[in-house]
Amino acid sequence: MTKLLLSICLFLLFSVYSFGQNETLPQSGDRFTYDVTADPESASANLLQILQKLPFVNVDAGNIISIPGCTQVVLYINGIPQTGISNSLYLQTLPASRVERVEIYTQPKASKQLTNDAGLINVITKKQEGEGTSLFASAHGATSSAAGADVLLTTRHKKFFLDGGYAFGYRDKYEYTFKDTYISPTEYGSTHIKQHNISLHTGLELTDRDVVGATAVVLSNEQNNYNNDPHLPTIESKYSRPAYNLATYYKHSFAQGASLKLTYEYNNNKSDNETGSFVFNTRNHANNIQTDLSILIGSAGAFDAGGRYSAYRSKTYSKNPYEQNEYSTNINTWTVYAQYTHKWSQLQMALGVLGWDSDEEDHSFRINPYASLLWNIDAKQNISFQYSVQRVFPTFPEGSSDQYGYRPLHKLDVNYHYTHGKLQLTGDANYKLSPNYLTSSFPYYTPIYDDSRFQQFLLSFYARYALSTSVSVYGGGLFAYQHYKYGDEQDKQHATLGQLSAGSDIYFTPDFCLTINGGYNFPRKIEDSKEKQNYFYRMNLSKEFVKRWKVALYANDFFGEKKLKNYYADKYTPRTNFRYTYPTNEFGISLTYRIL
Repeated sequence: MTKLLLSICLFLLFSVYSFGQNETLPQSGDRFTYDVTADPESASANLLQILQKLPFVNVDAGNIISIPGCTQVVLYINGIPQTGISNSLYLQTLPASRVERVEIYTQPKASKQLTNDAGLINVITKKQEGEGTSLFASAHGATSSAAGADVLLTTRHKKFFLDGGYAFGYRDKYEYTFKDTYISPTEYGSTHIKQHNISLHTGLELTDRDVVGATAVVLSNEQNNYNNDPHLPTIESKYSRPAYNLATYYKHSFAQGASLKLTYEYNNNKSDNETGSFVFNTRNHANNIQTDLSILIGSAGAFDAGGRYSAYRSKTYSKNPYEQNEYSTNINTWTVYAQYTHKWSQLQMALGVLGWDSDEEDHSFRINPYASLLWNIDAKQNISFQYSVQRVFPTFPEGSSDQYGYRPLHKLDVNYHYTHGKLQLTGDANYKLSPNYLTSSFPYYTPIYDDSRFQQFLLSFYARYALSTSVSVYGGGLFAYQHYKYGDEQDKQHATLGQLSAGSDIYFTPDFCLTINGGYNFPRKIEDSKEKQNYFYRMNLSKEFVKRWKVALYANDFFGEKKLKNYYADKYTPRTNFRYTYPTNEFGISLTYRIL
């Protein structure tokens, strides 16, 4: 019955959500927006490096991106969800020069919440301003044997627009060492990498009220890993992960500001991993339909409703000298939401609810009501509050083996923005009470059983100040305290984590700039275990010549190799220290030429 009702609601509401530009009453206090075009480092950096400077996201030593306070991150490109591609791989292979701005949502509304307790990153690519065509080509190379090229095309003609690009990256030799004190001897290895990134966004205004469009994202990552230990036979590991996401949408605008949209998405990805006689392959694809309806109610109210259906299919094949296995997974998911927004003079309130159902093994239905309030204190500052709770049905008796995950999840988020003259300031405070267990990167720390209970207090900030017309400084920080219980509720654990970053932009002339920035990630410590830390420091010197050439010289982690460590211990295992050495230091040059 639940699935039937959700399906009926879904197909009665034929529209799709496309972030801020399509909200009936958009809120500016529910997101952090970073202007990438104003960042001089975008001339040579990828988008993952740009995000690394911001306190609201965390990039670990393995280039895995997360939003502290959220269990996962959903990536959007121009308002279209990209659920079938790797977030980190896309951001790492996307040149920042192709991006206009990035929007980060630490506490998204129900209309943007495609998955449970997720944070969102929406990437807005550059568009052609006015009639005409622009074409850019760039190339870069570095002492680390990394090289690449990029092409960007944007065009607009009457009611038609198209923007897209292709980027290629290559690294001939990426050597590393790994050492632990308990399990194995020192490992020596090298990795050869090839990466491709193709992005396309196009649209056509059929009439004054009808628009059609399409997006395409294609990613490819190929790696050959080698064991370089002179005392062991060479073992080659081959890994490839091609993926693509296709979407098409239609929007109709009614009188009095109402709108109706429908989108269809198809994503496909596969993974092939071969190490000696061990083979592991996966094939995944999904068909998605998402809808959204926006209606103005009077001059100050708005009602938004919509839904999403997703059909996910997966096949996995594994083979080793002893056995081979093959199995498949089919999951259908239904999501519907409704939201009412009302605006007064300086206040804006939103009430919403999201329902989520899936035919996975638990056969549970999740409901997520929330309330938010935005107060525009004056023209310079605003503050927003949002509280949400997630409840799962059916619930199970206390002590039941199916108890995991069926306690309510609570989140409270407070966000503050201030912009005036030379100063820009953003702060975020987040409290989370969750039945979900802690997750972390390898190795997994301290066994946490299914009926765990997790609390987190998180504070983050970002500030930018113009010392003069030619010099700006900026910095940010994050601190989180975590507390959880597991098992019989008597065994407690505490953890802390954080990060700091700072930098400066120095303009010698309007087209000649020096950028210096760096940051450190304080790893999570849980009793006798500590995750791998991360740090970075970079310099970038960019100069524009005759309005067609832009040259950038850059240096990353230039004081030698990056040495990282972590350790792990529990009541069953003695403390084990892990040490990693990565040759991330490099000096490089990037050239960009405007053809049209």
